[in-house]
Amino acid sequence: MNFQPFEKSEIEQSINRRFESQVARYPHHIAVKTSECELTYDTLNQAANRLAHQILQQCPPEQELVPILFEHGASMVVAILGVLKAGKGWVPLAASYPQVRLENILSELNVSLLITNQRNLTFAQMLLPNREQIINIDEIDPHLSGDNLDISASPDAIACVLYTSGSTGKPKGVIHNHRNLLHLIRRGTNALKISANDIVSLLPSYSHMAGTNDILRALLNGAMLLPYDLNERGLVDLATWLIAEKITIYHSVPTVFRHFTHTLKGDENFPYLRVIHLGGETLSRQDFDLFKQYFFDNCLLLNNLGCTELSSYRQYLISSKTKLPSNIIPVGYATEDVDVLLLDENGKEVATGCTGEVVLKSPYLALGYWQQAEQTNAAFFPDPEFLDRRCYKTGDVGYFLPDGCLVHVGRKDFQVQIRGYRVEIAEIEAVLFEHPKVKEAAVKHQDNGEEKKLVGYIVPLEGEHLSNKELHNYLKQHLPDYMIPALFVMLAALPLTPNGKVNRLALPDTKQETVSTREDYVAPRTNIEKTLVSIWSQILNLQQVGIYDNFFLLGGDSLQAMRVVSQVRSTLNIELPLRSLFEFPTVIEWAKQIDRVAWFGQKKPDSVESIAVENWEEIELLKRESS
Repeated sequence: MNFQPFEKSEIEQSINRRFESQVARYPHHIAVKTSECELTYDTLNQAANRLAHQILQQCPPEQELVPILFEHGASMVVAILGVLKAGKGWVPLAASYPQVRLENILSELNVSLLITNQRNLTFAQMLLPNREQIINIDEIDPHLSGDNLDISASPDAIACVLYTSGSTGKPKGVIHNHRNLLHLIRRGTNALKISANDIVSLLPSYSHMAGTNDILRALLNGAMLLPYDLNERGLVDLATWLIAEKITIYHSVPTVFRHFTHTLKGDENFPYLRVIHLGGETLSRQDFDLFKQYFFDNCLLLNNLGCTELSSYRQYLISSKTKLPSNIIPVGYATEDVDVLLLDENGKEVATGCTGEVVLKSPYLALGYWQQAEQTNAAFFPDPEFLDRRCYKTGDVGYFLPDGCLVHVGRKDFQVQIRGYRVEIAEIEAVLFEHPKVKEAAVKHQDNGEEKKLVGYIVPLEGEHLSNKELHNYLKQHLPDYMIPALFVMLAALPLTPNGKVNRLALPDTKQETVSTREDYVAPRTNIEKTLVSIWSQILNLQQVGIYDNFFLLGGDSLQAMRVVSQVRSTLNIELPLRSLFEFPTVIEWAKQIDRVAWFGQKKPDSVESIAVENWEEIELLKRESS
């Protein structure tokens, strides 16, 4: 099965037609593999066709978008293909997101049908109380036809809407048609020579462009897609999984990659990995050194710069022998049919070596933002030179090296990348302003060298007291976990510039150990508590941790939680699922769980799961309440 180039003419079709051509070519190849199931291309195709028939029976003809609510697994792949085969566009909803946020998205979409599975059915019914508005993919009639439907969407038809953080204080839905996504997969396929021999990891959420890219570049090339749920499985077993499943293309943000390498002992071999794709955050020289230390010389490292409105528009493919121009790894060279301009404040192109805002010119940009015309017109504008092209102001800032290679240096606005997710500071501030005890609020990010953290600065209303716990619990009802500040600082007033705006440069930098985010200190008593306190202190960079302190209120995030689980495994020889830390986030609670496992001699994650929770629906609700 040699590499077959993705021809330019093949973008003039629907995504599902391209997928069906792979089914015809590789019907018995495994398309999707998880710990629960394996689906061949033929089986996956038939399941998607049956779902498409069910959608056509229940979905009003005028509804062009169908939201889907799933965890990280095979069912969401069936749902994506089923929606496309029904001639609709899919809108992925992450089951881990707060209910209020998803309700706002559904309200903007104005839809009357949602697709989910048994695991997420209870949550789906909270979002759409009318049971007839929900298709449970686990209850699809097996007698429905599994044959391909005679529906062929135009390449111009909407394929998906991906919601991302918005500068107006609410998420915005980025609209992509079939042609744009096929062109994206064509660029990636030809650059990495992806073929039916490849086994592609899926670590990013399917609700973001990175996950969409992984799903499509596997299934539109006859390759095998292997979802790996970091929130469920953590980093502890990732190396074993990569080796055992013979993954050839790995993709994550640099922060995940760094935490992953912390779990490696140095004696692992990854003979099948041929590409490590890192994007969504700045890649450093230290990341390149980690790549050289742990992976074979024949493995390539791909760094890229992209956005939800186009995905990757610059890429830098290097080997362990590449001589880097500086300690900052460039984001690379041009990709096909995408021009990159660097403009100054007056809209004029800057000279080589000078910084400017990245402006994209391409026929394959997103169509705009769903139901947000003002935001669309502010970000997109016609190309004055070519009628078939449009331009998009990314907000990224960079400079060109003499050979045309682009170096990314940051953002010109209040947008930041947190663990690979695009976060608009304004959206967090807008939610904080709605708190009844908040008079003023500002948020900024701090970079501790390894990863970025958000810090919230709060001016309470006179006579009101606000705790870190109260603000954290309030925000988690409205925002995903990666948008919740790790720390909060109470101020008498926000610093202002001479023209009356918040002076963000004057907001005080802070260290976690200097901020009061905890309950009254109680020292560890048992050996297990002392071990946990030591591990938490090291990973959170805190001098003192008490047994009643909450891991997440101390500034911990899901990636640091994965490191904690890994350390517990190596130190105590106890295996715990990642979600146990979400369910029991204090030292004293978590230590009791470890005691129970040790007492019963159970060392397997599934044994712990059976102690804590009995069914998947309850697990999903617990995760939403605790994250």
